[in-house]
Formats: sequence, structure tokens, C-alpha cells
Amino acid sequence: MNDSLDLENYVEIELPASKSVLNRALLLAALREGDTKLICGGLCEDVCAMIGCLRALGISIEEKCGALLVRGCGGNFKKTATLDVQSAGTVARFLPPLLAVLGGDFFFTSSEQMKKRPMDGLRTLEAAGAKIEFSEEAGRFPFRLRSEGLSRTEWETDTETSTQFASGLLLAACAMKRPCTVRLSGSRKGSPYLGLTEELLQKFGFACKMEKNFVTVLPQSGRSAGKMAFSVEADVSAACYFGALALLCRKKVFLRGVRSQTPQGDFAFLRLLAARGLLLHETADGLYADGSGCVSFRGFEEDFGDFSDQALTAAVLAPFADSPSRLQNIGHIRFQESDRIGSIVQNLSALQVPVSCRGDTVEIHPAPVRSCTLATFRDHRAAMAFSVLAKRAEGVRIDDTRCVLKSFPDFFRELNKF
Repeated sequence: MNDSLDLENYVEIELPASKSVLNRALLLAALREGDTKLICGGLCEDVCAMIGCLRALGISIEEKCGALLVRGCGGNFKKTATLDVQSAGTVARFLPPLLAVLGGDFFFTSSEQMKKRPMDGLRTLEAAGAKIEFSEEAGRFPFRLRSEGLSRTEWETDTETSTQFASGLLLAACAMKRPCTVRLSGSRKGSPYLGLTEELLQKFGFACKMEKNFVTVLPQSGRSAGKMAFSVEADVSAACYFGALALLCRKKVFLRGVRSQTPQGDFAFLRLLAARGLLLHETADGLYADGSGCVSFRGFEEDFGDFSDQALTAAVLAPFADSPSRLQNIGHIRFQESDRIGSIVQNLSALQVPVSCRGDTVEIHPAPVRSCTLATFRDHRAAMAFSVLAKRAEGVRIDDTRCVLKSFPDFFRELNKF
């Protein structure tokens, strides 16, 4: 961090609350027996999906003055409901394990986009005794989940494709009556998103203990009644687009609410930008990022496994770097809102930028970009990342902007401040 920045003439960016933090907090607040005030500002589509599902399960959630007031029920959810997860990966992977543990009869539906995403974790629930009937394609939405409650206190899950289901098991463990241990396997068991889940469990009073590849949750510890307030921090993933813009377009931005001591793993990308000349200065109110002095920057020879949402952001910077980029360990991003590796290759090829993919690595060579219209594939991260590129490249357009509502409804309002 730089302590000698001139803090004048910065464009202030208003960021949304972290949906990763907020959707975990909503579930934990519902599992408490007391009332919880979640201070969070405006809401994106993924958060609205979680709120809609929790209300369908009988949880009282009131929106008031930039906060959500959640009346916890100690896990006494309704035993039957139809739940629309829309396109929200956190909702899709957090709720089935929890409801399988609590028991009941639930029908899960989703957007067409979510129907294309694998739900491998459901096999774990079936093996434990839950009955799942798929309405269309096996292993995917929509489906009916019936359970008389799961009493298993030891679980194993593979983190290779997604860590969200592992987080879902940890959240579900909070509803158990006995301590529950989740064994993590696969290459991403040290994911910051799992660390985020563990930190939030502790903040909401659910004691958990990490030992090697095992996480043990002591559920009853979080059931204490009483009022609680929790401030949801700004979304660092959203902040990264404006950090990238500051570097790429030699801008000065103020990222309100962003702090370096965050459990959000994407802050690692801001550190990569700092290593390429972006000056960062942290205050109590947020992070100043100054790219005005960045004449050039080197490419990205980095492992993005722990902050893969930013692989797209690095990809749009890569054509303007002064050396090639190799984005490594990103194979799992093929299975997100879109095939994000395919998105990178298709759009950079359309821009006539040399790009190739081998296994879980994408290589990009610097090159001038041509004018064209780029596809978003209805993927909010593709839309935001390539919109950063369009600010630098004249004549580049984005084919669909509405998809940013999923995580950052005001993204283009903030982008148009430049």
C-alpha cells in the first residue's frame, strides 16, 4: 500500500455489498433464534433470489433503509415449498444441503442458464438418504428433493469443480444437533471462499474448527437468541473492474468500502494490479487506486485458481500489456454462468488478439484490437470485464448489458462516470 498519494481528483465508485458475503449471512441469520440486521445497501438479483427462497420457507425478511431485517427461526423452516434459485450459484448450492438436513418436500426450479450448470453435489445428498427426482436432465435443475432429515455427522466433498457445495455443507452443519465434520478433497480445498464461509460461521456464533482437510462445525453455539447487527462489506469482485480500468486507462478511482483485510479472495487481483504500477492507498472509508502514472504494464503469468472470477478481467487487460499473459489453473471456469474460457477465446479472437487455450491455461499475446461487437453469453462477469476493454478500445460494443443485474445493477452508471 502506498502512503504518499495525492488524494485529489479521484472518481468515487459506489460498490454493491458482496453477494458472496450477504447470501451466506442471510442463511446464517435465518438459522439464528434472534433478529439480525444486515446492513447492505442495494440488492442484486442473486441476493433477491436468496431472499425469495427464504421467504418461501417462512422466514420474515424486511427491507428497510439500506438494511435487511431477518427474523431468525432457529432452523424451523417450512417443510414444503417451491423454490426458484434463478441464476444464483450460491442459492443453488447452499439450500439443497440445508433442506436435506432439516427435512421436508421441496421443488427446486431455476433459470434456463442455471439448468446448464452441473450439480454434482446432489449425489452426496442422495448417498446420505435424500431422495431427488429430476424433472428434465439428471443431475441438473429442476428437481424435487424429499428428505426425512439427514443425521450424518461426517461428510466428504470434492472442491475441484466448485467450492460452493462444500460451503453449502458447512452451512447445513449449522442446523445439525451434533458436531459435524466435512472432509475436503480436490485441489481447491484452500479456496478463499471456504475461508469466507468459516469466518462468517464464527461471526454468527457457530463455532468451527479447521484441521488439515477437515472442518468441524459445532451447530448449537449459534442458536442464542437476541438482536444482532452485521455490516456486509463492499464487493471486492466488483471493485476489481474499476481497479483494472484505473490501470488500463490511467485513471484515479476511490473504491468506497474496500479494505485489504478482507476474507474475499479477489483482493489478490488488486495486489496483482499494484505489482504492475497501480498505486493503492487504504483509508478507513475505502481504497484509493491511482493508475495515472501507468505508461505500460507487464502481462499476467499467474495462477488464478483462488480468484478465478478475475481471469476474465486479466484477459481484457492482456492485449494492452507489454508481454504475453498466461492465465493458469482456470479449468473450472468452464462451468460457471457461461464457459468463461470459451468467452475469452471467442471475444479476443473477434478482436483479432492472438489467444490460445491448452488444458486449464489460456495464453494471450499483446496486439491492437479491432472494432467489433462482443458477446456476453448472458454472463455478468463477461459483460463487466469486456466493458472495461471497451472504455479503452474505440468502436468496441457489448451485445447485452442487462445481465449485470445479477451482481451489480448500477455497474454501467458507475462506469459512465469516466
